[in-house]
Amino acid sequence: MRLPNPLKKGLILYGDQTHEPASPERLVEYGTAYESEGRDSNALECFWQAGFTEGIQRIALRAIEEGDFFLYRQAMVYMERAMVADELLALSRNAEERGKLSFALAAAREAGDGKRTAALEAKIPKGDTDGEDHKE
Repeated sequence: MRLPNPLKKGLILYGDQTHEPASPERLVEYGTAYESEGRDSNALECFWQAGFTEGIQRIALRAIEEGDFFLYRQAMVYMERAMVADELLALSRNAEERGKLSFALAAAREAGDGKRTAALEAKIPKGDTDGEDHKE
């Protein structure tokens, strides 16, 4: 399946005055195509619009494995679920292993793990506000 450009994607997801949004089945197809291309944010949006919880859960699990705090958080919002401390800590560890220290820190903070938060803060250079991650 050929993936749409951003304008076409907007029409597929939300429609406009002259177009209806795509059917849930078609949105799942697009979401699966995006997912197979590694474009999880786009896939997540399609799955959410389709009400396809299985796809959203799959992306949430991958976000934990890959240490992607923001993708995980968005998946939880779409599923109307609270983030889970154990999942956040696993995500934090995975993010740290991949050098995604800002994601690791955000997940540790959200999990309420003060010790881990302090340890991660010590690894991030003071005044580093550009959001870049650092590898040791």
